[in-house]
Amino acid sequence: MRFLSICCAASLLIAQSVFAQTPAASQGVPILIPKPVAGYPVKEGSDPQQGSQSGKYDPAFYIGGDWLLPDIKVAAMYYPKLALEGGIEGQVSLDCSIGLDGTVTNCDILDEIPKGYGFGDATARLFVEHFRINPGSVVGGIKYQARKKIIYRWAL
Repeated sequence: MRFLSICCAASLLIAQSVFAQTPAASQGVPILIPKPVAGYPVKEGSDPQQGSQSGKYDPAFYIGGDWLLPDIKVAAMYYPKLALEGGIEGQVSLDCSIGLDGTVTNCDILDEIPKGYGFGDATARLFVEHFRINPGSVVGGIKYQARKKIIYRWAL
């Protein structure tokens, strides 16, 4: 089976720098490139700075903190098959609960663009199964019922 050349661009709100491409990039190894999300269309009400669409969570529960990112190859394996086959890129807004140890325990999908390709479910699974918040990076520590909002961008 041919190794797919996928470049998953993770646009996390907290990511400000771009990781340098390594020689592996020229050999078809996926590279994770965090980028700012400014200018990428997001539906009104799904922007993490505006709050949850459902409004069911108290703003006091939302935390900052640094992400501990999974291996690039792991993130690439979650790219939705239908989207990959069609060469489609997407973006997902999540509202996730964070455990006391920094694990992502559950995610609500606030928005996905475009719909119908599985980006929302794939992103929620990726975050719950592989992403963590570094507990030491959260001012005052992680408290019970902590939450974090995320915009994640998928790019080929």
